[in-house]
Amino acid sequence: MMNKALSVLAVVAILGASFLAGQKSFAVVEYEHTDVVNAAMSCGENKYVGLCTDCQTCPKHKYSAGGCSYFKDTLCTLCTVIDHCPTENIECSSEYDEKCTECEQSFWVKGKSCQACTVCGADEFVTKQCGVDTDTVCEPCRECGDSEWVSQVCKVDPSGILLQKAFQGVKLEQNTQCTTVLPCDLGDFCSEEFVPGDIHTEGAATQCDKCAACLETEFASASCTINFKGQTECTDCSSCKDGKQYISAECENGYPFNAENVFVYGTTGTDTICADCTARPEGYWTVFPCNSLHTSDAVHAPCSTCKAGEYQLEACTEFADTVCPACPDSADTISLGDPDFASGLQYCKMAEGTDRSMVHCDAVESVAGVVTASKSFCGKWENQKTIPFAKCRAEYDSKSNCGRWEGNCKDDFSGKSCCYHKHNANCGTLTTRERSGERNGFNSGLSSDNTPIKFTDFCQDLCDEFPDCMAFEVLSNPEKGADQSCFFKAAYTQNEKNQWMANDPTYDCYSNTCRQNNYAGRDTINYTPGTSYENEATRLSSVPGGRRR
Repeated sequence: MMNKALSVLAVVAILGASFLAGQKSFAVVEYEHTDVVNAAMSCGENKYVGLCTDCQTCPKHKYSAGGCSYFKDTLCTLCTVIDHCPTENIECSSEYDEKCTECEQSFWVKGKSCQACTVCGADEFVTKQCGVDTDTVCEPCRECGDSEWVSQVCKVDPSGILLQKAFQGVKLEQNTQCTTVLPCDLGDFCSEEFVPGDIHTEGAATQCDKCAACLETEFASASCTINFKGQTECTDCSSCKDGKQYISAECENGYPFNAENVFVYGTTGTDTICADCTARPEGYWTVFPCNSLHTSDAVHAPCSTCKAGEYQLEACTEFADTVCPACPDSADTISLGDPDFASGLQYCKMAEGTDRSMVHCDAVESVAGVVTASKSFCGKWENQKTIPFAKCRAEYDSKSNCGRWEGNCKDDFSGKSCCYHKHNANCGTLTTRERSGERNGFNSGLSSDNTPIKFTDFCQDLCDEFPDCMAFEVLSNPEKGADQSCFFKAAYTQNEKNQWMANDPTYDCYSNTCRQNNYAGRDTINYTPGTSYENEATRLSSVPGGRRR
């Protein structure tokens, strides 16, 4: 018996070693069946032969398919496969009671299967994400009304950020947010209309800008309104054509704000109104020019004509009137003793309405370029134009070139400077020179005014040439067509009391007052003009008219 017991222990040892050695071959040992049974029965419950190892407990994703007896450990078999459920997430206790504790991503547990999570449509948003055992919950995206705009699109995450395409309809999303469209306030205009948008596109609110005034160089051609692009319509003020037009009505800005700076709708301005400039007529000069920037038309005035007693210093031009300074007359020069201004000019007629004599002079330019008045004369040549005064020849000259002398001397005075005073009697002094008109170039005939050419003009010109000539005589009533003579005198024609001493009426005496009198410094008056025979001397001269020694 002892030997059999030892044999059983040896068998057990061999079996255990074989198990541990991986089924290593050993020499065949002859054992009886009862020896083996006895060896197995020697292990406790839930143990099997092989050092009496504990039978394994199957994990949740496996179930026990037998074993754990004699020489076998527990046989753990995988639970029946569930699609889209990871093996480790399947639990079972037998071949038929498998269940999934958590499906793979994008699937949820429904009964014994994994169902794909619903992906919300493009017009839906996720109110509840797909869970372990619940599907995705979708709701329709809100559509904004006609008077609303999309301020937040559908399908954004809770923080307001639009989900990536892969997560849309899957992750938690927010519904469309709509905002009521508001009109622009008073004094504003709609610069950008509201954009309604849609559930996928964000819209935009109405954009309003402040109504503004036009620039100073513009006018409001249309008032600002709250409508779309209803800003103030500004138009550049028109410009008048330079040199051709002036502003008859200025551009009105149409400033749209009142005293309280509140915008007043409907306020507009007006454009510039231009009018044609009045052209300058011939013979006029422009006092005020027409200008495209002025509000007044041009003002033109007739060119002035130099009056008697004036000379033309400057001709009338487009923008300047004739310059007519007064000619020097006796009032200016009689006491200066200037040989260019005869004292006889005091006997020149006065210009009507003035205190100036009707003298004439011309503008002359000195070598230094200074323009002054020429010598004054009481009259002018009828046709003097470009011919210098000194080169004019009288009508009695065969080479007459300036027409008739038009004098302005007072009655009984003659000569270009009114130096000669006529006395209706002879001079009463001896003749120092006698000149025949016929022999000295006097041509009788009619003047341009159909009156006989004056022989006395011939005598006066000769007397002016003789430096000692104080007077001359001529016949009072010469025969028609007969040759006449000038009788020149070199003596005073009045006595010391300024009385006439002659009384021969067949002659007329022409006294040269400019030579007989002196007004420079202390006046020396040797001749006083007066009406014939009013101031005769008691002792008359014995020298008859025309007498010569």
